[in-house]
Amino acid sequence: MIFYVVFFFFCVTGITGVAGTTEMPENEGDTAFARKNYAAALELYSQARQNQKDNDWKRLTVKIIRCCQAQGKTEQAVQEYFLLCRVEPVPPLEWIPLPWFVPVGTATGMSLREKTAEDWLNPLQTKPPNLAATLLAAATLSVSPDPAKQLRGYQLLRDLEKILEIPEKTSEKTQDIRQDVREDVREDVRESAFQRHVALLAKAMCWKQRIPTLKNQSALIPLRRILDQIPESYQAGPLFLFGQAARRVGDHETAVITWMRIPILYSENVPLAIEGLREAAFSLEKLGRFDQAERLQTERLQIERSQLETNIKRK
Repeated sequence: MIFYVVFFFFCVTGITGVAGTTEMPENEGDTAFARKNYAAALELYSQARQNQKDNDWKRLTVKIIRCCQAQGKTEQAVQEYFLLCRVEPVPPLEWIPLPWFVPVGTATGMSLREKTAEDWLNPLQTKPPNLAATLLAAATLSVSPDPAKQLRGYQLLRDLEKILEIPEKTSEKTQDIRQDVREDVREDVRESAFQRHVALLAKAMCWKQRIPTLKNQSALIPLRRILDQIPESYQAGPLFLFGQAARRVGDHETAVITWMRIPILYSENVPLAIEGLREAAFSLEKLGRFDQAERLQTERLQIERSQLETNIKRK
């Protein structure tokens, strides 16, 4: 009898151990991510994703994208997001790796990114229709050093903008219709909102072209209207460009306030937070507030140093 009890115990323990092997790396990844050790978290999430399917695979892929973005591994983040778009028709837009700015010295590393974007847009390739992937591909081409690709990218972004001309669906009075129809209406409303958010992000990406032509502070009003329509969780990139627009028309106070929202609200996006601090410091210098500018530059350097040290430890 004792033999069977012991045998049963080891069987249960063994089964539990096998079942938990995929969860343990993910849990450890969550711990590393919370500690901002994004390099370690990326390794653990990648390990946990092996042999996963469906929703588990999607969830872990989103976490991998977040780790890549936090470390400035844009190339990998873009590839992972395109993979996600092949199985998820409505991927999370808050983690879409749009090129709101291109770091110095990385233009030569965009060839693979551009090729992936062009492959996605190739009508001869079999792929699911996905507005988020189209947005990412268009935005990627819009910052290409190749003028022809740039032109194509901006044209695609303007095509996406046209979604805003379609009347937005509403979920009012859905309580008066039967349950199954009500669920369909909710899904339509959700998809309509997703489409409009894609269009708003496309419009914000086009500010890159528009900013150099701005003449006065009144030109910020239509940009502010667009910014206010974008959900806060998607605003990090648009805020960065709005700050550039404010600086362009000489409104350095607004520029500083705008850029400072990025490291405060979106600290997980480390490269964009660093760039926000850099730009805010430059505008503070323009305002003659040199002590504040120096403090921001010090904070920026500390974040950069911390990320560098973490990456070195992982090697």
